[in-house]
Amino acid sequence: MIKRGDLDEAATWLRKAADHGSESAMHHLGRLLMKRGNHEEAEIWYRRATDLGSTYAMYDLGVLLKERGDLDEAVALWRHASESDPSQYRRPGHTGAMHALGTLMKERGDLDEAESWFRRAADHGYKRAMADLGALQLERGNLDEAEVWLRRAVKIGYRPAMTRLGKLLEERGQFDEAKTWYRRAAGIVAVPPGTPTGQYHVAH
Repeated sequence: MIKRGDLDEAATWLRKAADHGSESAMHHLGRLLMKRGNHEEAEIWYRRATDLGSTYAMYDLGVLLKERGDLDEAVALWRHASESDPSQYRRPGHTGAMHALGTLMKERGDLDEAESWFRRAADHGYKRAMADLGALQLERGNLDEAEVWLRRAVKIGYRPAMTRLGKLLEERGQFDEAKTWYRRAAGIVAVPPGTPTGQYHVAH
């Protein structure tokens, strides 16, 4: 129903399931309400799902709280989601929460903790974390490890990593391969075509 755009009917069924204690329905209802701009009620349902142990709701609630400036609670939720018992969802904590923590720590200038969270998420296959870990290693001058993570990210099709890998290779003087990655980044992106950085480097 949500994919068909029938949000009213979707909300009706999600409310029924949520009222009967469905943790997943609570979380999805919260996401639907966020999409409709009803942040206050979305928060209520996220919190109810969080109380039942939903790492997905913890992550989304953390995003909501960060956007309004409640960083301490957002961090606490993301840490909890990252450390949650993986048996519930057959996953080792919420990788999006790990990446969010890494991003926030990098913004705060705590590069060691940022690297730790990016690495944890990347080790579990989170492509954005692979790219950001590669970019962080590039900033810190660890070119070999940066290349490893950027290549892992591009191998699974993460476009922003292609431009970053091109930059790394260009710095190493591997201009032909760098140009190949810039072209791939520029050619895969839909509208507008290419990334600004990729387009610039291809043109020059």
